[in-house]
Amino acid sequence: MPASQSLSVNLLDDLNPIQQKAVKATEGPILILAGAGSGKCVVGDTMIFTDKGIIRIDQIPNYYIDDGNNRCRAGVISYSLNGSYSKRSTSHWFKFKNSQTIKITTKSGYQLTGTPEHPILILDHNGNLC
Repeated sequence: MPASQSLSVNLLDDLNPIQQKAVKATEGPILILAGAGSGKCVVGDTMIFTDKGIIRIDQIPNYYIDDGNNRCRAGVISYSLNGSYSKRSTSHWFKFKNSQTIKITTKSGYQLTGTPEHPILILDHNGNLC
């Protein structure tokens, strides 16, 4: 493709209606929620709420010991779909090669950068799931 041409991709085309609603939300806090193996890839400067404070995700190995099987057991706050919070340990830690990422900026100016398939949970002003 010549440098003068640009490639336009509509990422919304491959999303289900709930995912489209989440992507289009522009206000309120954003919380990442997804099960194991679901492509939760974010960039290194993403801040994570852990039992040792809020730290960058690329610093996780500095605070938690890997047992040699990619298990670092970082303590994180987990949010369930029934609205409850609990302290849990992460199951695994992986550092992959650089992947294509997209940056989402909310109306409030908050930003989240991650892989296009990265799931995002959106809460309304009252803390309810959108």
